[in-house]
Amino acid sequence: RFVSEFGMQSYSAPATNRTFCPPHDTNVFGPAMEHHQKNAAGNQIILEYGSRRYRYPKSRDDLIYLSQLNQAYCMQFGVEHYRRISPRCMGALVWQLNDCWPVASWSSLEFSGRWKALHYATKRFLAPQLISGRVRGEETVTIGNYRKSTVDAVEVWTVSDTPESAKANVRWTVMHVDGRKLARGAKSVVLEPVGGQHQHTVELGTLLKKHSHDEIYVRLQLTAGRREVSSQTVFVAPPRFVDLPKAKTLVMITMTDAETAEIAIESNAFQHGFALELPHAGDRLDDNFFDLYPGEKKVLRLSSATPTTAAKLKKLLTWRSLGDTY
Repeated sequence: RFVSEFGMQSYSAPATNRTFCPPHDTNVFGPAMEHHQKNAAGNQIILEYGSRRYRYPKSRDDLIYLSQLNQAYCMQFGVEHYRRISPRCMGALVWQLNDCWPVASWSSLEFSGRWKALHYATKRFLAPQLISGRVRGEETVTIGNYRKSTVDAVEVWTVSDTPESAKANVRWTVMHVDGRKLARGAKSVVLEPVGGQHQHTVELGTLLKKHSHDEIYVRLQLTAGRREVSSQTVFVAPPRFVDLPKAKTLVMITMTDAETAEIAIESNAFQHGFALELPHAGDRLDDNFFDLYPGEKKVLRLSSATPTTAAKLKKLLTWRSLGDTY
């Protein structure tokens, strides 16, 4: 029997914080926010772990976004490890689900009902059929704050919780942050029931002689029945050292009825953790806090809490990705 516990806090969205923060007191270390943070070291932990992975943000709203991105990553990292080593570990429970009042907390749902990045990520890392990348090697900091990396490969794993085996296809693409495809490959696999499988290792040694760890990432895709069932982006260096390009984003909105819209998004460059900020807490997207790849269209379905129009949505919707936070 194996039992382990881990967690990471994040801040609630700016709209939720406005329900208890007066306009003059919105700083995360101010009295109002501290009163709504019941972990004595909570703010310090959020900033400490966030700074290990991301750059210092340029605004409070960017800090809130990064806290949610970091929380989602921490939970994804742990849960995918547990799932990969199945049947040694046979499950993982995500704690916690929601809040009883508007706070900074470990929840994936805010008090207002708004979904955090973690709630969207949970749909992905608990998918019945999962593709998961494991970085081989590690990065350390030496004297003078110089970095030393032994990362030389990304292991490609699949996990299936279905009771029967299934045919699938695994694809991997080594990408440069400027949009170039440096290497790619594919493999037909059989997903065995209830367990994790090491399917392939993407060796990076040759590419790393020409490109630094800070310039590349690995895109993983799992398709079954002609449908992509799982995907993932794997960085081989902390994202704070990756110079993500400043992207131009095209957002097109089509109403299917008064409360439902299709939102098509395109980008001319890679965007990590692309997030739409919804006007109302009751609004729902079928996906958010995802990765956008250059030249590929991502279509979302939005269920609005109130009747609306495409013109109103276009005026109210805002978005950001990791590269916009600094």
